[in-house]
Amino acid sequence: MVSMFVLILLFAAPLSGQFSLISTTPSHGTTGVDTLATLSLTFNAPVDTTARFAYPGEFFLSLFFFPDSLVGEPDTITLSSDLKTVTIQGLHLAPETNYLFVIVDGVSLAGDSLDQPYPFLISTGPALPNGMVSGAVNYPGSSAEGSMVFFFERNPLEPGGGGTIRNGAVVGGSSGSYSADFMPGGTYWLVALQNFAIDETGEFAFIPGSAIGFYDPDGDAAPDSIIVPPGGQLSGINITLGSMDAVYARHNFPAILTLAHAWAGDAYPVAVYGDVEAEGNSYYWEYWFYSPLSAHFRSWVSFGEVVLQALSDSTLSTTLPLQQGWVDSDVAMAAAEAAGGSAYRSNNQDVSSDAALLRWYWGQPVKTIWLITYYSSTSAPLQLIIDALSGTPVGLEGAKPEMLPKEVALYPNYPNPFNPATTIRFALPEAMEVTAGIYNIAGQLVRTLFTGRRTAGVHSLMWDGTDDNGQPLASGIYLCRLQAGTHSAVRKMVLVR
Repeated sequence: MVSMFVLILLFAAPLSGQFSLISTTPSHGTTGVDTLATLSLTFNAPVDTTARFAYPGEFFLSLFFFPDSLVGEPDTITLSSDLKTVTIQGLHLAPETNYLFVIVDGVSLAGDSLDQPYPFLISTGPALPNGMVSGAVNYPGSSAEGSMVFFFERNPLEPGGGGTIRNGAVVGGSSGSYSADFMPGGTYWLVALQNFAIDETGEFAFIPGSAIGFYDPDGDAAPDSIIVPPGGQLSGINITLGSMDAVYARHNFPAILTLAHAWAGDAYPVAVYGDVEAEGNSYYWEYWFYSPLSAHFRSWVSFGEVVLQALSDSTLSTTLPLQQGWVDSDVAMAAAEAAGGSAYRSNNQDVSSDAALLRWYWGQPVKTIWLITYYSSTSAPLQLIIDALSGTPVGLEGAKPEMLPKEVALYPNYPNPFNPATTIRFALPEAMEVTAGIYNIAGQLVRTLFTGRRTAGVHSLMWDGTDDNGQPLASGIYLCRLQAGTHSAVRKMVLVR
């Protein structure tokens, strides 16, 4: 029932130009609220009632609440004569229930967007919990002010994870501090978000300029939980935000190399994959490492500057280490564009490209190469090989297709970005059980595309941008995850409404 909205943060606006929510009735912390309560929202400037947000129901304010259902629709919505107070009469709340409301956005008559989200907790029961969690959110090189910290009941990165959001707090001031009061006892995973959206299913989606951070005090790129005892007071629960803007392949490599060596001292990189723009940057990179002593693979993924351990461990068909000194993806893509990639883009429609850094070159596995592949809905794919040590194109003369590695492959979808549908292709070296699903950026499964057995060869699936209930999903970044036997692969897709 929740539609997409966009959160706009105005960090640099002068105080005279800020549009703020200054009070609510019931106020934060009110208990014994009548199930037919009237909610009043008072702003510091007149509200533009011609503005429209997709949630809730083409309303002129963007707001959401958890639990995300009412017993019935509100009775009426009115405005004060000065257009500063919005009154929602007859909320039809459930009895004995704690509600988290978040007023996300609105627009003043002067054209200013809400300066920051405004969360508040109320209860139709006799009391709210008395726990508290506090800490700070740091955003290196930027400001975390106006971000929100959410408390999930389950790990949001696990398939089907996240669950109910039990609380939320706004980051205030230049110190980045936050404090979430009325916390119930329990186990929680904390996620800090800046510049986010919510899709029709109530899931978080992201837009250019988004930032995200997880509570990860041990720095192992796997979110950690906190345990709040009933009435407990926890402090020092700190989170670091990272930009989700596109980066080059080497941008996060030093940090991931450190994580790999913490996992296994003998671990070395064997492959890097990404869906790349013409400039060589990508919102999503996948880094694979192998440990000879344990005979295991492990992979990490990056979303912009945010690094996370992959959802599950899988295997590759090669254990050959990448040679040191490989050129970054911008150098490789510049060479590929000059060697025919740019012409391919000009002569075809819906072009996307991916890059794979491999210790492989047909019959010469001693080479480390960038394999750049261009895809189009109007032409056959184009593959170009760039020597990863020199950054120069490598000729394809004499190459034999049958010498290509026979392994599971998930190709980029096309078109990408897409609307309303996209095609996803994958290759299997032999018949095997396959599961293909679509996940949102928080790692939650939103659509199962296929589960069953497929023969060897190249197969195609179509996704129409809807969830498992047939409801359209919001614009944003989604991940297609293929599990074929013990192999898994992930590709980034961008849905544009």
